[in-house]
Amino acid sequence: ETLLAQAGRDGGPPALRHLDRHLARLGGSARALGFRFDPAAARELLSALLGTLAGGTDWRVRLALSHDGGLKLQHGPLAALPNEPVRLRVAQARLPDANPLAAHKTTLRQVYDEGVRAAERAGAFDGLFFTAGGRLAEGGRSSVFLKLGGRWFTPPVADGALPGVMRGCLLDDPAWAAAERTLRWDDLQQAEAIVVCNALRGALPARLAQDAAVPVPA
Repeated sequence: ETLLAQAGRDGGPPALRHLDRHLARLGGSARALGFRFDPAAARELLSALLGTLAGGTDWRVRLALSHDGGLKLQHGPLAALPNEPVRLRVAQARLPDANPLAAHKTTLRQVYDEGVRAAERAGAFDGLFFTAGGRLAEGGRSSVFLKLGGRWFTPPVADGALPGVMRGCLLDDPAWAAAERTLRWDDLQQAEAIVVCNALRGALPARLAQDAAVPVPA
């Protein structure tokens, strides 16, 4: 899990955003994949870390669970993004049409990390991944929402999307009235608006880079 420790007001201590959602997702994946997991131990470890973080700063906190139940934390300050829509590219790699592990946030993310690095080298925030059959799945480090016909849609987990924490927040928010739907290349090109989101950055307005066009199966 990658969590945001958000700076407190007036320099107060940081607080973890959406902690219950993160631990619920981690617990669900642990049960599905046969990992031991003690949520109380995770809360205690995270609470101890918060006491060491400087106030007035946003922090990126990574909580990793090993198969035997071991927990490991990494953290670092979170740099601010420019106050403008983030740029997106389309990743060259195609995801398999069927990958049960895609529904879980694991360390087997090399293809996603390569997509993010390639996007960053081109001055973009993220690379969007399609499956071999042409379905939009997600970004390398974000979930994607497209506005079509005045409504927001995001790819379903069955199409390779990770059930992201912020994705879940937007789907549960009546103000967004968002729904899951299979999305393809034409939908991305014709979208009235694009938003990408993750637990660290929240919901970010986005746009396709002018050179983002990569042939994608229909």
